[in-house]
Amino acid sequence: MTPRLGNLMALALLPFFEYFRGTPHQAAAVKELEDALPQELLAEDAAWFEAWKASGIAQKAVVPYVHQLDFQYKGYRRCLDASAAMLAIMYGKVSNAEEYGEARKKIWRHDRRFGPSEDTQRAWSERRVQE
Repeated sequence: MTPRLGNLMALALLPFFEYFRGTPHQAAAVKELEDALPQELLAEDAAWFEAWKASGIAQKAVVPYVHQLDFQYKGYRRCLDASAAMLAIMYGKVSNAEEYGEARKKIWRHDRRFGPSEDTQRAWSERRVQE
């Protein structure tokens, strides 16, 4: 057993952030640190978090990936839906692509001005035939 010399110096957190790769043992260690922090340091209005947000440093947004073919109905035509679903999932408005599709249908039924592109194409085709 190695004898402990005691805490000769405090740990600096910055090197931990620089070498963080998201491995299971690193994530577990960060969770332990989070659990040990006082609640006021975890608040969204904490001074350190305000400084982090105001730093001007580009930050990556963690956006879940949704492939347009994840939609059961006409996935090959749902690129815009897939993009919008990714944002809706990221912001916690829906939990998956199909749920987004259902929410979009409800909105579309409520306001018919915003319909799918194939309806617009069909309307233009019918208009050309009439001319």
